[in-house]
Amino acid sequence: MRVVAPIRTGSVPVHSGPLSDHQTLFHGRHRAPQSLHLERRKRFLRRGVSETDVIRSAARIVKRNPWNSDGGDRSRIGEYYEEMLKANPGNPLLLRNYGKFLHEVDGDVKRAEECYERAILASPNDGEVLSLYARLIWETQRDEERADAYFDRAVQASPEDCYVLGAYAKFLWDAGDDDEEEAQGKNNALASALVEAF
Repeated sequence: MRVVAPIRTGSVPVHSGPLSDHQTLFHGRHRAPQSLHLERRKRFLRRGVSETDVIRSAARIVKRNPWNSDGGDRSRIGEYYEEMLKANPGNPLLLRNYGKFLHEVDGDVKRAEECYERAILASPNDGEVLSLYARLIWETQRDEERADAYFDRAVQASPEDCYVLGAYAKFLWDAGDDDEEEAQGKNNALASALVEAF
């Protein structure tokens, strides 16, 4: 027997029991809600025959990872950049990133400087490469005037870039420390000269 119950939005036929609703939803091979759960489990979970089987499969994944040794094989990263630059030698993004890799990871300052210079020639208004080059000049040559000139260009090119502004602030801080140490050294030399005079 079917009973129709009025609902505020309209009327819907009410079935005789709650199980009949589930039977219409899960027809054929899905006769119970539990069968969906079991099927989902079969698709996403891999069950190993034994613990050693699971360990072996994990070991295979680790062996397939080419960047497994302490964050990656540096020579392969360098080779990758060199191959990419052969294909596109004037790409300022590649030049900048390779220069940064050479400077910060490999410690090859000379080649990093060459990459930064080529990147600046390819994209003279890239504030980030200008600041990276200025930082390299400051760290390796301690040429305050030249580094300051490149930092000024970087800030003019990218006034909203927090990395450029942060690098410039660090440079100003370090350059100020050097000036203070230099002034302190002159004061110490003057004081020792005065002590010797007495």
